[in-house]
Amino acid sequence: MRIRTGYIARQLSTVVEALAIDGYEVVFALADFDPTIADSDIIVADKREGQSLDAKEGPLHIVVPQDKRPARSLRMLQEIDVVQLKK
Repeated sequence: MRIRTGYIARQLSTVVEALAIDGYEVVFALADFDPTIADSDIIVADKREGQSLDAKEGPLHIVVPQDKRPARSLRMLQEIDVVQLKK
């Protein structure tokens, strides 16, 4: 099996920053979104059980169901930035 190290290195040195309206911020490695590297779902939800999220949770909510603690879950999502840490 041949590994494309350049591609993997870019994934591991790129982060996705998510910022909530209340200032809470979480960071994911871009590799967290690649199913060939990580077994995690990262969900951006706008509804729960078919209903729009209320003001305390929405308009968008990030959920990471596989995390043992909800530290990377974020409610009231306002902004997502993709940042390359290393060139």
